[in-house]
Amino acid sequence: MTLEVGDPAAPVTVLSGVDLDVRGGELLTLVGPGGCGKSTIFALVAGLVRPTRGQVLIDGVPVTGPALERGVVVQQHGLFPWRSARANVEFGLEARGVHGGERDRRARELLELVGLAGAGECYPYELPLADRQLVALARSLAFDPGVLLLDEPFAGLEARDRARLGTELVRVWRKTGKTVLLITHDLGEAVRLGRRVAVMTAAPGRIREIVDVGPPGETPRARPAACGRRQVWSLLRCEVAAARERRVAAAHG
Repeated sequence: MTLEVGDPAAPVTVLSGVDLDVRGGELLTLVGPGGCGKSTIFALVAGLVRPTRGQVLIDGVPVTGPALERGVVVQQHGLFPWRSARANVEFGLEARGVHGGERDRRARELLELVGLAGAGECYPYELPLADRQLVALARSLAFDPGVLLLDEPFAGLEARDRARLGTELVRVWRKTGKTVLLITHDLGEAVRLGRRVAVMTAAPGRIREIVDVGPPGETPRARPAACGRRQVWSLLRCEVAAARERRVAAAHG
């Protein structure tokens, strides 16, 4: 899979030769050096951009654009400020044609699922940032997507809130069985939350290796996760160094 951007006469290759297989029902995390194309992979799978060559398949069907079967959660939660938390979740249910009392009941269930059972009548400005992200997660789940895509959803949060949201994500994943692709720049988060961690190379990005680090949610001190963490860190260190060398070479012409 290759994506080129910029002037057609002098395109820049963002991704080249990407081969990534996300297993049905797994929580896979994706890490890599800055500028390697992590968010571009997110945009490709979400259907927001199309590859110059290659294709993205979900259950054997090519991705040609955005669709309700792919839920999206990004750093900017995008909640409607004029709607309560419950009404924001109901937006996803409205899109599916759920009406009346069933919509209200389902919205309350989804808020309970993400740990916000008592926050349904709060407006976004009344909620801490971490809780707004959980409302965004519940709203995405309201579409009942088969695949959940998360692009740095915990960025900008304090460490305690990041850990809490990560725990909630794993709990939701275990309960729903959704296929989840989580893009993060946080190594510890990637190892703790993913069963497998895909490590990208420096730009133009490709998948260098996929490391199995054990069941999601286990403490990094657990032996399998600790071994996986060291392996992922070693791979990342090499790619960060390669990215730095390329920048220096480019700066000196």
